Amino acid sequence: MPACCRRVRVVAAVALALTVSGCVTGHVLQAGRRREYAREVVRVTQEGGDTVVAYTADVVTDDGVPCGVVERTVRLSGIQEAPPLRLLTRTRTEPWAYALVPVALAADAVVTPTLILMSPAILVVGD
Repeated sequence: MPACCRRVRVVAAVALALTVSGCVTGHVLQAGRRREYAREVVRVTQEGGDTVVAYTADVVTDDGVPCGVVERTVRLSGIQEAPPLRLLTRTRTEPWAYALVPVALAADAVVTPTLILMSPAILVVGD
């Protein structure tokens, strides 16, 4: 393999590493993340050998701020009774956050190299 092709791959890998996990992208995904904590089982039924559990869950943001209550239904195969509430807890990300990821990646491509160059000065001088 020619040296120029290797160099291009290394540069592409470094550029990807710098832009994929930047601050802006992380903040966008954090803002869209929701945690649902099961609060109460409403109904448990058996359908075709599966257990169907209807429950309510408290929804909080990633920062712990309450943002609502939802009703969920889950079909569990091979389980004959309602599971403990802690097993019904789930984490999800709002769809709008995924729509903003390309813009956030572009912002990180501009901001991250600047942060890498400026971080030694910030660390030496202090916040």
